[in-house]
Amino acid sequence: MAKKTDEWLNRKQFIVMATGHSSLYVFNHQTDFPALSKNPQVIHTGGGYPLYVDSKLRGCFVVSGLEHTQDHQLIIDTLTEMKLN
Repeated sequence: MAKKTDEWLNRKQFIVMATGHSSLYVFNHQTDFPALSKNPQVIHTGGGYPLYVDSKLRGCFVVSGLEHTQDHQLIIDTLTEMKLN
């Protein structure tokens, strides 16, 4: 995996774990997270999604390589497929 892709994945993971929201949610509600705007780790783009178990944030699902809303949709489609099976 390319170094640039690793950086994007790490930054998407950071924003999800810091907020408990998908990175697309944070992208669409940037003004709700003013403290994050000065952090160089923060990236305002989709492609990160929180994973909760028993109402606790346990990790996240991150995707990079497509347009950021497509990254997000790939996560949603994959999790939906997993839930159906």
